Amino acid sequence: METEVIAFDIYPKKVDVEYRNDSFRPNRVSEAFLKAIPKNLDGLVVDDIGSGGGVIAIIEANRGALEVRAVEPADANYKLLVRNIERNVLQDRITAYQGVFFDPIAHLPRADLISADVSGIPEILSRALGWYPEGIPTGGPKGTEITCELLRRAPKFLKTDGKLYFPTANDLLDAEEILQVARDNFKVVENALWSKDELEKWKLDSAKSEGKLWKSPEYIWFHLREEDMQKIDRAYNGAVPKTINIQEIKGRYFWRGQIYVATQPKI
Repeated sequence: METEVIAFDIYPKKVDVEYRNDSFRPNRVSEAFLKAIPKNLDGLVVDDIGSGGGVIAIIEANRGALEVRAVEPADANYKLLVRNIERNVLQDRITAYQGVFFDPIAHLPRADLISADVSGIPEILSRALGWYPEGIPTGGPKGTEITCELLRRAPKFLKTDGKLYFPTANDLLDAEEILQVARDNFKVVENALWSKDELEKWKLDSAKSEGKLWKSPEYIWFHLREEDMQKIDRAYNGAVPKTINIQEIKGRYFWRGQIYVATQPKI
């Protein structure tokens, strides 16, 4: 099967990664992850769970991580992960593992940081919109299952002062369910894109200049077309779950995502 090379020009340098039609392609959530994760990872051991084709793991290694343990369950993604590590000549810094969550690395020392861009889109919706090729795991029937299970398992694989980064697809699932599991397993759970102080300043500045409060930078905003809305309605036979709450703003449709950081695992 033919591969496509995609260039990611994200700090500290541009990297090229290969993808295929049967693999998951990085998207704006992937880019948001890389904005949220620290730019200096010197000497840290990182677990990249749900690594896909490896773009996050590759950039983490380029940011100075001592070791990146990249874990991916789907066969098509895993093969590309191995290829992309070799393509970027990072075999000495990144080790690819095929398996679920932490299973392949459970015997290894705890990580300093965990990046987990795991599936968080409901099964029916992700297939209807073509976001996940067949064979690539989705977020489960509700979309929360994979992320919640990750949050339950992660504490015993993370150092006491370590950080875990994870996403929520706020308008496509019950994000509060995910956040409650995060709070049950970590002492601190915060938005990783903007701090509270930054958000308050943005709201004040926005209000002073006629603001666009609907475009808050604490979220990643995704646009859906009218035909996408029709596909969703058909996929659910006109009974779209209440947890899917896509916003209509100025005649356009949007859903919001967020990146969170959880610290101080309750072990």
